[in-house]
Amino acid sequence: MRNKLETKNITYIWPNTQFENFGDLVINKLLIENLRSHSKIKVNSAEIPVEFFQSLKVDESEEVNKSNFCFLVDMIVESLILRKKVFFFTKPGDWSKQDSIKGYMSGLMQLVIYAILYACNVKICKFGGSFSGFGKKTEKIERLKGRYFYKHFLRDSNSISYAGRIGISNVERSTDLAFLLENSEPISDNLKRKVALSFRRDNNDELIEGIGKVIEHFGSDNVELVYQVERDLEFMNSIKSKFEINSEVKKVDNICKGYNDYKIVFSNRLHVLIFAMSRGCIPIALITESNVKISSLFRDIGISNNIINLSHLSKPNQVFMMGENYNCFNFGHLFLEQRNMVKNDLESIYE
Repeated sequence: MRNKLETKNITYIWPNTQFENFGDLVINKLLIENLRSHSKIKVNSAEIPVEFFQSLKVDESEEVNKSNFCFLVDMIVESLILRKKVFFFTKPGDWSKQDSIKGYMSGLMQLVIYAILYACNVKICKFGGSFSGFGKKTEKIERLKGRYFYKHFLRDSNSISYAGRIGISNVERSTDLAFLLENSEPISDNLKRKVALSFRRDNNDELIEGIGKVIEHFGSDNVELVYQVERDLEFMNSIKSKFEINSEVKKVDNICKGYNDYKIVFSNRLHVLIFAMSRGCIPIALITESNVKISSLFRDIGISNNIINLSHLSKPNQVFMMGENYNCFNFGHLFLEQRNMVKNDLESIYE
């Protein structure tokens, strides 16, 4: 079956993303791994840091190193001349951009490229991102670009609603690509006692106060600070200093080693929470009003009780008025459901 698919389908991927973000590395790697069962793949290594590209585990036969223009020409040749069924996956992840001259020009360039690929019967796909906060000019560009997508999956219902409000109708809801991870059974509570905190900077005093309440509740000796995005390190070091945490801030570059030891993980980063969940940890989103994508996805998958929205609390100590229900939730079953959703939605692209 796979050989037949490979001769029929060719999928092009250019993982030009936030290279300092471990989460982006993981979801690109998972996407590549899962598309192999449906198609021959070509992954462009141009302008991608060597270490990042090597971590994607791309076979030599799958790697191409071409300029943007040549990569596009390659797709067109395969589609029009060689008569292959060609798919192009844009980078997964968030899409939220206010108007700027640079952003507008970039959007126009993408629009032209998408129109050309569409005319050449290249099937443009985007999977697993969120939509929010476009400026008016960007909204217009996105509406026009939306016409050229073959399949466009957003990962949460809030993004679907937002897309509808700005006139983009050809979108479907799936979930996050990170659910393609293999999950583990929870380790015994007797072996997992510590709590991990991992946060991106949020210029909001509510977050600092909420983090302080978490540390006070569990005790600084039972709390460890971790990060998986390089630009978060400065903020996590400031938390370490402010609340006098003795242990060093740890970098997570291996999901198993990074989260296996923790019982609970608090974060305002979605992929931190999903990665931790995959290792049997209890994920708690400690967020402010601006973090819509986490609250929306957590509601969609049925774990809204694991959201602590600090903007909705009248007093910071309400952080721990949520009961003891976390341990009763079957995160393993939830993870399997979400993984099956992603796999089925990816498969539907090639049907």
